[in-house]
Amino acid sequence: MKYQVNVEGGFTGLLREYSGEIGLGSSGVKDLLEAMESVSGERNQKLRDGLLYRITLKEGDDVYRADFYGPHLPKPIRDFIDRIKE
Repeated sequence: MKYQVNVEGGFTGLLREYSGEIGLGSSGVKDLLEAMESVSGERNQKLRDGLLYRITLKEGDDVYRADFYGPHLPKPIRDFIDRIKE
């Protein structure tokens, strides 16, 4: 799966970009795509990093895009970003 993640905003306003290709199992891809389609109405006011996460995933000919603000970043997406930052 190819990916591109742009993280912008925060105190310094610097753009961070991560892109590449990663192997995920079929369940990992499924969890990630479900998280990208989820829009949570629940607001976590304690988490305020002021960051915008723009995520683009390519699986074959399919392209998936989603934008999340820090307080609304689903756990599978957060775990994925932690993994690609290593």
